Order: sequence, then structure tokens, then C-alpha cells
Amino acid sequence: MAPSCKSRLFRQIRRASLISCVATGLSLGGLSTTVHALSDQASDRAHERSAWNPGERLQKIRDALDRIRLERLDSIRNLSAWNHFPDAEAFDDKATNLAVLIQTLDHDGDLNNGIDVSRAAAKIVAGYADRLTMDQPPEEFARSTAVAELMAALNAAGEEVFNDTDPRPRRLRNAEEAVELVARAQSDRKVVRTSLGVLRGFTTTDDQAWGFYGIPYAKPPLGELRWKPPVAHDGWRGVREAIAWADQSAQDPANEAFGEGGMSEDSLYLNVTVPKDAGDEPLPVMVWFHGGGFAILTGNTKGFNNTSLPGRGTIVVTVNHRLGPFGYLAHPALTDESDNNASGNYGQLDLVAALQWVQENISRFGGDPDNVTIFGESGGGGKTLSLLHSPLAEGLFHKAIVQSGMAAPSDQTIPVENPLEAQEAEGIKLAEALGVADEPDVLAAMRQVPWPEIVAAANEARFAARPNIDGWYQTMGIRDPFEAGEHHDVPIMAGANTGDLPPLVEGLKWYMPWMAEYNESGVYAYVFDHVPAGWRNFGTSAYHGVELVYMFDYPGSFVAHYLLGLTGHPDPTPEKFATTDNPGIDPAEYDHVSQLSLDLWASFARNGDPSIDRQDWPAYTAENDTYLRIDLTPAVETGLDEAFPEISFPIPTP
Repeated sequence: MAPSCKSRLFRQIRRASLISCVATGLSLGGLSTTVHALSDQASDRAHERSAWNPGERLQKIRDALDRIRLERLDSIRNLSAWNHFPDAEAFDDKATNLAVLIQTLDHDGDLNNGIDVSRAAAKIVAGYADRLTMDQPPEEFARSTAVAELMAALNAAGEEVFNDTDPRPRRLRNAEEAVELVARAQSDRKVVRTSLGVLRGFTTTDDQAWGFYGIPYAKPPLGELRWKPPVAHDGWRGVREAIAWADQSAQDPANEAFGEGGMSEDSLYLNVTVPKDAGDEPLPVMVWFHGGGFAILTGNTKGFNNTSLPGRGTIVVTVNHRLGPFGYLAHPALTDESDNNASGNYGQLDLVAALQWVQENISRFGGDPDNVTIFGESGGGGKTLSLLHSPLAEGLFHKAIVQSGMAAPSDQTIPVENPLEAQEAEGIKLAEALGVADEPDVLAAMRQVPWPEIVAAANEARFAARPNIDGWYQTMGIRDPFEAGEHHDVPIMAGANTGDLPPLVEGLKWYMPWMAEYNESGVYAYVFDHVPAGWRNFGTSAYHGVELVYMFDYPGSFVAHYLLGLTGHPDPTPEKFATTDNPGIDPAEYDHVSQLSLDLWASFARNGDPSIDRQDWPAYTAENDTYLRIDLTPAVETGLDEAFPEISFPIPTP
């Protein structure tokens, strides 16, 4: 790619057609005229145009479509994802399907570095020009025989057409995602210069915040970097767009539907949401670690990246990191290879690298690197708890919130004590499942296996993804650092939901007394005791992770969590329970509990004390055994043991 072309791409956002270094145009099913490249002068005039009314906008879109043909196409280079649609507010079917096709054809699958369509791809698409009907509804376009055969031909052509990090066949881009990408690109933009390069973010749909998606914080852990600690990213030249979701971390492909973006091992990216009306004072920063144990799910969701917490004056960072066998596989050969005589905690080391990125860069977004709160729910709470006693995380955060994430000592899924040798046994088991355990170079053999095959083998072998005591990232069990005074002494907020998963309730009751004893900073306990009204009608008394929906003010995520099987409802039939149109939420109840939860969490992030004007929240001690019950009528109560009578476990004496 010519540097001059690349620089022009990043300088000019809204264009009436392809940029000046594009050789020719596209032909899309019956469209007749040729794309004429704009000169820089013409592009500048186009950028300075006043806004059109909606009718004129649609006509301009159609005009852009009519300038496209495939018959004379050699290749497309330096094409941005949006420059067919200057200042468009609405899309007709042709425009939507064109956006879908153009974004699908990108050579490397990274839409934040511009769109390149290879010569080979262009020739293949040209052969289907007369069969592609662009003016049909997008769902019909996606299901059409012509598109299916086109995608099969493109995928069969190999790396000349698609050269991304996901070995699975490229799929047609989702129409909603394609249109959202164009909308982000055409919103008001925000440029931030980071230590790795310049980023250009976008305005959120409610116009309340700046969003930055797909920010790399380490090199892609591919090839020889698989099962190695994260390596510093080399950065980039020019301006990197931050409008497209990066890939979710490699895991069971069935989970891809629960997040945004694709899925691959190239997943060491984070997202940042910054309030627009921040003022000059540095803002508190909240870094979110998603749940799903240490094996599944993603930080790439609209719920986790909305503007509810930023609306309370915080910057929110959501992190993707290596999961499952890619993030937590230890093996004797990996330990021998390591400079630190350690292996298996790669996912946790990714989180450390992300926090280092925050320390180095968040001030450039208006954040305060000296006021960082890490928080997570379920597995994300476990990740947070793990970082509280890792020497490698020292000084990288200043507060911590553990939501339904304190596993009890009886829980063997995430044991309190997990020696390196035990996790190495998991790695040996996986190598056997892959059929490479007896290879002369077992690591080389394992690093050659495509990630979907590793996921399948890990599922078959029942691989247990969890941190281990490796003597480097983690030097002792979870409880020992507190008793030895070697944990990170920061304010801690922790809680669970009534009727939550028993090991997590048991763990909360087990941890809190001695954590309060050995942590000089405040420790705050909560019990989330609110269930949507519609759910109570079905006999649902509790729900693992229910507070997330209120804390992020995103009711649509109720159904996704429910479908993942994270509730104890006796009849898991969505039609009998909740749908996206009717999630069983009473609006008045929801708004009240959501606003309270948001205010409590934001207050803790600001100053380490979750108390707010309308709700006092005293610190927990073993003597007062005090916690906040969060419900329609919140109240300070005593007796964690009585809060969960169905779980019988002796509260330890520090």
C-alpha cells in the first residue's frame, strides 16, 4: 500500500466515492457506471458540504451505487468502510448490502486499518456481478444462492483473498454490524494520540460519550507467541480507526453470538468509553473483566460498553484476553521454555499488560492513572481477586470490586490452591487429546494445531482453565497473601446474589472476615436481592449475575445471560420466561434499582467509599458483620450467614 494513499485515507473521512488512489470501481448486479476517483481537492470540497435533507441523502447514496461496477475492477486499496455513504442518515437495501459486501471483502479482516480488497477477490466478485441482486432486503441478500456461492469461491481461493487470523471460512458480514460501522464513522470523531499511535474514536449513539473500539495493547499471540507472556505491541503509523470491534478471544465458536466482532487468537484488544462532558479534572477509571469463568465470553458487548457508568463521570475500559487452553494451559515443556520457570497464567498476564496500557495511556483520554478500579463478575470477579495478590500487578490499580467471584475452598473448579504441577497435568492431558504428546517437540506440534481443533480437544479432555501458583505471576494461594500482608491493600467491594451459585455464596462468607481483618483499606460487602418482577412470577428467586443488568443499565442482556444457563429457573424455555421484546422487567422497578446500583459503583470508583447521599454503606468488619442489601428498598443489615440460610458453611475466625 502506497504511504501517500494510506495517509490520505486517514485524513479524509467522508468521501462521495472511492479515494483518489483507488484504480477503478466495483460492479454490483446491474449497476452501470464507473467509479471515478476523486482528487484531493474534490474530496475536500465534498467534506465541506453542508448537510443534506434525508431525501437528498438517499439520492446521494444511490448516485454512489450507480458509479460502481465490477467488470473493470482490478483491486480496491485503501477503501474506508464508509466512504460510499457521505453524511448518510438512512440506508436503503442497496446501500446496506453494498456495505455488507465491501466490509466482508477486506483482506485481513481488520476494519480499523482500512479496507483492502485484493485483486484476486475483485476478479472473483466480478464473475458474480450479474447474479448479485443488491436491491433486495439484506436478510434475503445474505441467504441468496448467489451470495452463498460467491462466499464459497472466495474462501476456496486461499490467502490471496482472505488473510486473517481465523482459520475458519470467512462469513458474510452482518447487516446490522455493517450499518453500525458506517454510522460510527460518520459521527463526530475524537482523535487521541497514544504511546502506540494515533486513534480516532466515534460518538456513541446517545451522543453522551466517545467510544474507542479494538485498541491493541499487545502483539497478537500467534505462532511462536502462542503460550507465551504478552509481548509489547510495535504500534502503527498514521491514524488507526477505533470504530470496529476486534475479535473475541478463541473459545467454543457457539459463544460468538453472545458478543460483538469475530473470533480468533488475535484478541488482545480493549475498548474505552469516555464521557463527553468530562471537564478538565482527570476522571476515575473502571477496568472491566468479563465473566464466563476463565474459559468463555468476551468484553465485546454493547451492554458492557454503553454509557451508563461513563454518565456518572467515569471512564470504562473493557478488556479481552486469552481464555481456556490459550490463556491457562501449563505444560512441563512450557515451564522449561520460560525465562521465569512458569507457565499457564497467560490470560492473567494479558490483564496485567492491559493495566500497564491503562497506566501509560489513560491520561490521554482524560482518565486518572492514579485512580483505577478493577472489577468483574463471576469469572471476572475471580480474575480481579487473583490480581489482588499478584506481585506483577502492584501499583496498576487502586480499588477492586469482586462480584459473585469468590470461589469457596470446596469448589474444585477454581481451587484456592492450584499448584503449577496440577495445571501442567491439564496441559499433558490436552496434548494427549491432540495426539501430539509423543512428538519430539511437543510445543512445536501443539503450536501448529489450528485454534478450533484445540478448543474441540480441550472440550473433549475437559480441560480446566484456571490460574496456578507458578512462583512468578502468583506466588501463593489466594488467602495466604492477605495473612502475610503481601496482597495489594486497596479498598475492596465484594458481594453475591441471594440464591447465587452455592460455591460463590460460600466463598463470600468464607473470605470476608479475614479479608477485612488483614486489609487496612475499607472492605464493603453487599447482597444483591432484587429479581425482575416478571421473573418472580415464574418462581425464580435468584439469578447469577443479575446485578450486571442493573449496574450497566442494559436490560437487553437479561435474556443473553438467561440463555447461557446462568439462572436456576426450573423451565429453561425462553418462550415461558423472557424474550428480548419482553424480558420480564417492570420499568419503574428496573430504573430505581439500576440508578441506585450505578451511583454506588461510581461512588466507590471515585473515592473508595460506595456511600451516596441517599444510601449509607458502612465498611464490613468481622465484628459488625455488616453488609448492604440492594433491592427496591436497600438497607444496611448484619449477618452474612443469615443472608444465605440455604448455604451452611462456618464463617472462619481470622
